[in-house]
Amino acid sequence: MLEVLNQDYIRTPRSQGINEPQVNFKYALKAAAIPIVTLIGTEYCILLEGTIVTETIFSWPGVGQLVVQAAYARDYPVVQAVVIMITIIIVCVNLGVDVIYTYLDPRIKYGKN
Repeated sequence: MLEVLNQDYIRTPRSQGINEPQVNFKYALKAAAIPIVTLIGTEYCILLEGTIVTETIFSWPGVGQLVVQAAYARDYPVVQAVVIMITIIIVCVNLGVDVIYTYLDPRIKYGKN
């Protein structure tokens, strides 16, 4: 946030007479939120991938435990279904992060140029 507050595009609204809280929330916070959104999306995917290990170590019932039991029983369709389900969730999280990027930074545009 401190780095963003010293940028030219933040100094310009200040010189135009816009009050400080509005500059901070409307301009600076949106620019500073891009790395935060990236980190949250990445951490969520890592957390989802670690469920198999966590549930196996602590013997918690859940999808991770289901995959381990299905692998031991050689029930490959269940393993494939869970892997595909986790993959779809990760793709949706990454898509959501990209959509949030377009809201936070108007310079980012998707589509035909």
